[in-house]
Amino acid sequence: YECGMWRLPPFFFFRFFMDCVYYAVSIGFFQILFLHTNSLGGWRHDQVLLFLARSLLLDGLYMTIVAPNIWEFAGIVNRGELDSYLTRPAQPLLTLLLRSFAVSSALNLLAGVGLVVYALAAYATPFGIGQLAGFIFLLANGFVLLVCIRLFAVLPVFWTRSEEHTSELQS
Repeated sequence: YECGMWRLPPFFFFRFFMDCVYYAVSIGFFQILFLHTNSLGGWRHDQVLLFLARSLLLDGLYMTIVAPNIWEFAGIVNRGELDSYLTRPAQPLLTLLLRSFAVSSALNLLAGVGLVVYALAAYATPFGIGQLAGFIFLLANGFVLLVCIRLFAVLPVFWTRSEEHTSELQS
């Protein structure tokens, strides 16, 4: 699909559709549960909706900004390209993590933002400025923790060898 001077990869709309189905299933699951009960573990419907919206927003943020770079991290280490990042004047980890982003997940990020705005508007008690600032601060902390946890999963690449990039090294 071509949009002006931009050429979108064929999986662009499939990825967006796949994530929309994931969002719909996640929301639908809790909607069905709340048809049969007023609370889950003491949580009201609006609280669960806000929690779910926050989770989907963090997932969209992660998949848009950081995930493609973490997925490529093992290849960078195995091909010996990490040295070029370590010798740059910028902070190497941030350079590696923010190198590129997935445009196909950006639409899902917008959907996550819209869902959080909807959940905040549907919340039983209105949020004050301080509570909203605290919510945004905790969202940022959650994003940093999510990135750290996912990064810890790929760090063993320094001690192990990926078979995926072995043929690239030999040629």
